[in-house]
Amino acid sequence: MITEDRQALSRSSATLSKEQWNGFKSECQRRGITPTNGLLAAYAAVLSTYSSKHFIMTMANFSRGVGAESIVGNLGDVMLVEVDFRKKASFAEAAKRLASEVYAGLDHSKYTSGVDVMSMLNERDGTPNQAASPYVFASVLGASDEESSQTTSGDPQTNPNLFKWYGKVRPVHTALNTPH
Repeated sequence: MITEDRQALSRSSATLSKEQWNGFKSECQRRGITPTNGLLAAYAAVLSTYSSKHFIMTMANFSRGVGAESIVGNLGDVMLVEVDFRKKASFAEAAKRLASEVYAGLDHSKYTSGVDVMSMLNERDGTPNQAASPYVFASVLGASDEESSQTTSGDPQTNPNLFKWYGKVRPVHTALNTPH
Protein backbone atom coordinates (compact mmCIF):
# COMPACT_ATOMS: atom_id res chain seq x y z
CA MET A 1 0.00 0.00 0.00
CA ILE A 2 1.38 3.43 -0.92
CA THR A 3 0.35 6.29 1.31
CA GLU A 4 -0.03 9.81 -0.04
CA ASP A 5 2.14 11.46 2.58
CA ARG A 6 4.95 8.94 2.21
CA GLN A 7 6.03 6.89 -0.78
CA ALA A 8 6.41 3.69 1.22
CA LEU A 9 5.20 0.16 0.82
CA SER A 10 3.59 -1.83 3.55
CA ARG A 11 2.72 -5.50 3.83
CA SER A 12 -0.80 -6.68 4.53
CA SER A 13 -1.66 -10.17 5.64
CA ALA A 14 -4.58 -12.20 6.88
CA THR A 15 -5.04 -15.71 8.19
CA LEU A 16 -7.88 -18.11 7.49
CA SER A 17 -9.10 -20.43 10.20
CA LYS A 18 -8.71 -24.14 9.51
CA GLU A 19 -12.45 -24.35 8.80
CA GLN A 20 -12.31 -21.42 6.36
CA TRP A 21 -9.26 -22.88 4.58
CA ASN A 22 -10.86 -26.33 4.31
CA GLY A 23 -14.03 -24.71 2.94
CA PHE A 24 -11.99 -22.76 0.38
CA LYS A 25 -10.11 -25.90 -0.71
CA SER A 26 -13.38 -27.85 -1.02
CA GLU A 27 -14.93 -25.10 -3.13
CA CYS A 28 -11.86 -24.98 -5.37
CA GLN A 29 -11.97 -28.75 -5.83
CA ARG A 30 -15.71 -28.62 -6.59
CA ARG A 31 -15.03 -26.05 -9.29
CA GLY A 32 -12.03 -27.90 -10.76
CA ILE A 33 -9.21 -25.56 -9.76
CA THR A 34 -6.32 -25.89 -7.34
CA PRO A 35 -6.25 -23.80 -4.16
CA THR A 36 -3.18 -21.98 -5.50
CA ASN A 37 -5.06 -21.02 -8.67
CA GLY A 38 -8.04 -19.98 -6.54
CA LEU A 39 -5.85 -17.64 -4.49
CA LEU A 40 -4.17 -16.32 -7.64
CA ALA A 41 -7.57 -15.59 -9.19
CA ALA A 42 -8.75 -13.81 -6.04
CA TYR A 43 -5.57 -11.70 -5.96
CA ALA A 44 -5.87 -10.90 -9.68
CA ALA A 45 -9.56 -9.98 -9.27
CA VAL A 46 -8.70 -7.49 -6.52
CA LEU A 47 -5.88 -6.00 -8.62
CA SER A 48 -8.17 -5.70 -11.65
CA THR A 49 -10.67 -3.79 -9.53
CA TYR A 50 -8.12 -1.09 -8.73
CA SER A 51 -5.91 -1.32 -11.81
CA SER A 52 -6.32 -2.45 -15.39
CA LYS A 53 -8.50 -5.44 -16.27
CA HIS A 54 -5.66 -6.69 -18.51
CA PHE A 55 -2.09 -6.95 -17.22
CA ILE A 56 0.90 -9.23 -16.76
CA MET A 57 1.46 -11.03 -13.44
CA THR A 58 4.96 -12.07 -12.43
CA MET A 59 4.86 -15.47 -10.80
CA ALA A 60 7.59 -17.21 -8.88
CA ASN A 61 8.49 -20.59 -10.32
CA PHE A 62 10.06 -22.74 -7.62
CA SER A 63 10.86 -25.75 -9.82
CA ARG A 64 14.21 -27.28 -8.96
CA GLY A 65 16.30 -29.69 -10.92
CA VAL A 66 17.28 -33.17 -9.78
CA GLY A 67 19.85 -32.96 -7.00
CA ALA A 68 18.85 -29.44 -5.93
CA GLU A 69 16.75 -30.67 -3.01
CA SER A 70 19.79 -30.52 -0.71
CA ILE A 71 20.55 -26.87 -1.52
CA VAL A 72 19.07 -24.07 0.60
CA GLY A 73 18.74 -20.91 -1.42
CA ASN A 74 16.71 -19.05 -3.97
CA LEU A 75 16.88 -21.29 -7.00
CA GLY A 76 13.57 -20.09 -8.33
CA ASP A 77 12.87 -18.19 -11.49
CA VAL A 78 10.01 -16.00 -12.64
CA MET A 79 7.45 -16.54 -15.32
CA LEU A 80 4.93 -14.12 -16.74
CA VAL A 81 1.22 -14.84 -16.89
CA GLU A 82 -1.35 -12.82 -18.79
CA VAL A 83 -4.29 -11.76 -16.63
CA ASP A 84 -7.35 -10.75 -18.63
CA PHE A 85 -10.52 -9.89 -16.69
CA ARG A 86 -12.05 -7.73 -19.47
CA LYS A 87 -14.61 -10.39 -20.36
CA LYS A 88 -17.53 -10.77 -17.93
CA ALA A 89 -17.33 -14.19 -16.31
CA SER A 90 -18.04 -15.88 -13.02
CA PHE A 91 -15.17 -16.12 -10.58
CA ALA A 92 -14.84 -19.86 -11.27
CA GLU A 93 -14.69 -19.28 -15.05
CA ALA A 94 -12.11 -16.52 -14.66
CA ALA A 95 -10.06 -18.73 -12.30
CA LYS A 96 -10.10 -21.61 -14.81
CA ARG A 97 -9.02 -19.27 -17.63
CA LEU A 98 -6.22 -17.91 -15.46
CA ALA A 99 -5.16 -21.45 -14.50
CA SER A 100 -4.83 -22.26 -18.22
CA GLU A 101 -2.53 -19.25 -18.59
CA VAL A 102 -0.46 -20.46 -15.62
CA TYR A 103 -0.06 -23.93 -17.15
CA ALA A 104 0.93 -22.39 -20.50
CA GLY A 105 3.44 -20.20 -18.66
CA LEU A 106 4.89 -23.24 -16.94
CA ASP A 107 5.29 -24.98 -20.30
CA HIS A 108 7.01 -21.92 -21.78
CA SER A 109 9.23 -21.47 -18.72
CA LYS A 110 11.07 -24.65 -19.71
CA TYR A 111 12.53 -22.65 -22.61
CA THR A 112 12.67 -19.05 -21.42
CA SER A 113 12.26 -17.12 -18.18
CA GLY A 114 10.09 -14.13 -17.41
CA VAL A 115 13.22 -11.97 -17.31
CA ASP A 116 14.00 -13.03 -20.91
CA VAL A 117 10.43 -12.24 -21.98
CA MET A 118 10.62 -8.74 -20.47
CA SER A 119 13.89 -8.14 -22.33
CA MET A 120 12.29 -9.33 -25.59
CA LEU A 121 9.30 -7.01 -25.05
CA ASN A 122 11.65 -4.06 -24.48
CA GLU A 123 13.62 -4.94 -27.60
CA ARG A 124 10.49 -5.43 -29.71
CA ASP A 125 9.01 -2.10 -28.60
CA GLY A 126 12.27 -0.16 -28.63
CA THR A 127 11.71 0.78 -25.00
CA PRO A 128 14.74 -0.25 -22.93
CA ASN A 129 13.80 -1.09 -19.34
CA GLN A 130 10.18 0.00 -19.85
CA ALA A 131 8.22 -3.30 -19.97
CA ALA A 132 6.30 -3.60 -16.72
CA SER A 133 4.93 -6.43 -14.66
CA PRO A 134 4.49 -4.78 -11.27
CA TYR A 135 2.35 -7.48 -9.63
CA VAL A 136 3.90 -10.61 -8.13
CA PHE A 137 2.31 -13.83 -6.92
CA ALA A 138 4.22 -16.62 -5.21
CA SER A 139 2.89 -19.73 -3.52
CA VAL A 140 4.32 -22.89 -2.01
CA LEU A 141 0.95 -24.47 -1.27
CA GLY A 142 1.28 -28.21 -1.44
CA ALA A 143 4.87 -28.20 -0.23
CA SER A 144 4.07 -29.38 3.30
CA ASP A 145 4.02 -33.07 4.21
CA GLU A 146 0.23 -33.01 4.69
CA GLU A 147 -0.50 -31.31 1.36
CA SER A 148 2.10 -33.27 -0.61
CA SER A 149 0.81 -36.63 0.53
CA GLN A 150 -2.60 -35.75 -0.91
CA THR A 151 -1.42 -34.39 -4.25
CA THR A 152 1.62 -36.41 -5.33
CA SER A 153 3.00 -39.91 -5.37
CA GLY A 154 4.95 -39.15 -2.19
CA ASP A 155 8.11 -40.65 -3.67
CA PRO A 156 10.94 -38.69 -1.99
CA GLN A 157 13.18 -39.09 -5.04
CA THR A 158 10.73 -37.60 -7.53
CA ASN A 159 8.98 -35.12 -5.25
CA PRO A 160 11.04 -34.17 -2.21
CA ASN A 161 9.44 -31.90 0.36
CA LEU A 162 11.73 -28.93 -0.13
CA PHE A 163 10.20 -26.92 2.69
CA LYS A 164 10.10 -29.42 5.58
CA TRP A 165 13.31 -27.90 6.99
CA TYR A 166 11.56 -24.53 7.40
CA GLY A 167 9.64 -25.59 10.49
CA LYS A 168 6.37 -24.51 12.01
CA VAL A 169 7.47 -21.16 13.45
CA ARG A 170 6.35 -17.77 12.25
CA PRO A 171 8.99 -15.67 10.50
CA VAL A 172 10.90 -13.36 12.81
CA HIS A 173 11.54 -10.81 10.07
CA THR A 174 10.31 -10.27 6.54
CA ALA A 175 11.32 -7.62 4.04
CA LEU A 176 9.43 -6.04 1.20
CA ASN A 177 11.72 -4.46 -1.36
CA THR A 178 10.94 -3.43 -4.90
CA PRO A 179 12.74 -1.38 -7.54
CA HIS A 180 9.42 0.13 -8.73
